[in-house]
Amino acid sequence: MHPLLLVTDSADLAAEIQRVVESLLGPIAVEVLHEDGRLALSRLQARPEQLAFLPLQMRGMEAITLLRSLGPADAGRVMVLAPDTIPGCRQAWECLALGAADVLPLRGSMTRIKGSRDHRLRQIAIHLGHEGAPPRVEIPDLDDLADRPWIALPELRHLIPMMIWLRRQPRTFPLLMWVPEGPRMRRVVGEELVRGTQWPVRQLSNGDRLVPGQVHLFSDPDLLTLLNRDGRLEAGLRGAAGAPGTWVARREQLQAFGAMPAPFGLLVPEPLEPAETALVNTATPVIRTWREIAASEKYGSAGRSLTIDPLLPSARHEEDVHPEDGQERHVA
Repeated sequence: MHPLLLVTDSADLAAEIQRVVESLLGPIAVEVLHEDGRLALSRLQARPEQLAFLPLQMRGMEAITLLRSLGPADAGRVMVLAPDTIPGCRQAWECLALGAADVLPLRGSMTRIKGSRDHRLRQIAIHLGHEGAPPRVEIPDLDDLADRPWIALPELRHLIPMMIWLRRQPRTFPLLMWVPEGPRMRRVVGEELVRGTQWPVRQLSNGDRLVPGQVHLFSDPDLLTLLNRDGRLEAGLRGAAGAPGTWVARREQLQAFGAMPAPFGLLVPEPLEPAETALVNTATPVIRTWREIAASEKYGSAGRSLTIDPLLPSARHEEDVHPEDGQERHVA
């Protein structure tokens, strides 16, 4: 019995994903299927314990059709492999809306994982740490604290719950929302938030005035700060030194938050590590976290037990997931 299913025609991608999984769980059998959507659906229906990685486009059946066939109760066992393109981001959003567990972005010829090793290890570990049913996300309402700008830092798997959460919030505060994976996904998220909520949405630019009742989107590699200019609250953006998705980039952003002169709230998907909280608390923000309540574990405790101290040098893997010729490569 194979607990993991990988659907791909790329031997390189199969080997890369298996390396990432084994770095979390040790040696483990991964069943690899060619890109046949009907066969993948049959395997998932026959083996309810499997977690599957599969591409958007497959012979016989696309991922979106497969997820509809599985239904929302079982779609949470699927991590979608999506190209980092505008059409790929749009289809990835639709997969998330159908209940897919997460999206693993690919780049180039669809044979390589995009992003830093730190980020992808943590992302995959979360899904190895619980049963196939998608975790329920509980984002706290801000009714009693809606008098300040709020900064939200969701991951891809949180985007649909974030949109649903936004519908019930009072439009009394500006929301600055970081969008993972860069400008293409940011554009798609903006389009979907306009369609799915009553909030006006803007792509954040340096010097923009922050208006209550609006969503301002930003993404890597920009670092955000808030500026108080003659009583007006403005956004400041500058480039990060660390590669997007790495712990160095995350630390830089938290340090930028800690230097903000204006009061703000920080909405994050998990409790910050003590060292991270120390970076932010120089600005004494209000911090609210949301929970992911997962089902019982089936693949082991990798997702629950994996902790990487973002401030320890040994934990900062700056290299891409797929280094070439022994050289460390930074992701642009």
